[in-house]
Amino acid sequence: MRSTTLRVWSSHGKLFCYMSLLTLLFSLAGIANPAPVYADRYTESDPATSLTIKVGTATTDNPTTVYTEHKIFTESEMTEMAAYQQMYSYYDAMPTPVLDAATGVLLSDVLAEAGIEIEQTEKFYFYTTDVEERPFTTLTKDYLFGEPRYYYPNNYKSWNPNTNKPDLYGEWGGPTDGKVEVYPMLAVSDNWLRALIYGVPDFDTQNSSTRFRLLNGQTEADYRNSVDGSKKAAKWVYEIDVKLKSRFTPPALTADSTDNTPGQGVDLTFNEDPAWQAAINGITVNGTALTQEQYVTGAGNIRIAAGVFPTAGEYSIIVTAPDYADAMVTQTMHDTATGVYTVTI
Repeated sequence: MRSTTLRVWSSHGKLFCYMSLLTLLFSLAGIANPAPVYADRYTESDPATSLTIKVGTATTDNPTTVYTEHKIFTESEMTEMAAYQQMYSYYDAMPTPVLDAATGVLLSDVLAEAGIEIEQTEKFYFYTTDVEERPFTTLTKDYLFGEPRYYYPNNYKSWNPNTNKPDLYGEWGGPTDGKVEVYPMLAVSDNWLRALIYGVPDFDTQNSSTRFRLLNGQTEADYRNSVDGSKKAAKWVYEIDVKLKSRFTPPALTADSTDNTPGQGVDLTFNEDPAWQAAINGITVNGTALTQEQYVTGAGNIRIAAGVFPTAGEYSIIVTAPDYADAMVTQTMHDTATGVYTVTI
């Protein structure tokens, strides 16, 4: 009589089978099309040789956003700035867990170097060398810099091939154990691996052929629901168009020409605009911020205290208000001996 052995597969046994099958399939693919194990296997293109930052703002006067060149970073400049190393986790389109050991520049540092404040941004358009005449992906400021994002080191250990989602708990602990907050990066080199097939990447092996790759990790919802984030991890980024917040045009300011000598207060005038006047939240004179005690706003008028103008000369005045472009005017204060006065008889 032939004996029969009943095999009972545990979830770990299923995972081992799944990993073995994937390894076999990708080994066969490698025979037909050999490539380094760290290379992406979907498309090919040229790495970016520079990074161009363009900016644009839609205003009441110009509702169509036009992007103009703001700053260009050379490859060597980006490499010199690449002081950030971080692991990132993703799920790709298969889906299967992906880990990436990346070296690069934080997107916030790129923006700061270009003189762009994150809070003034609204949307980012990422152009890549493999896509012509349109951005590869478009992401909002809130997506990139709003909800916290993390690297989940257990994303491959917790992976359940039956549900295509991470299990809640296992021998490795909880799925979010050891999570590390990460920030958007433009990688000059990285090591992107399907972890179930090739293991955990390290920083000793780096591939610069995907330069510059956008990386930003996973939210907890992305992680728990195995959301494919790989499409937003754009490779070969050579241009970023930054849309600034839409701004209204403030009224034009008129400098004071009456008794404008040192030691006198200054009255700036403008066509009445109650909405802008109510939104004013700051004034600088020659780069120095005034205290609220040093100016008073009224209908069509801003009164600046006398002590702000101690000597003769030109003073650059900037009035700021959220959602408005800055209002600017140059106030000239004449020497007392040559002062210009308006006399009423």
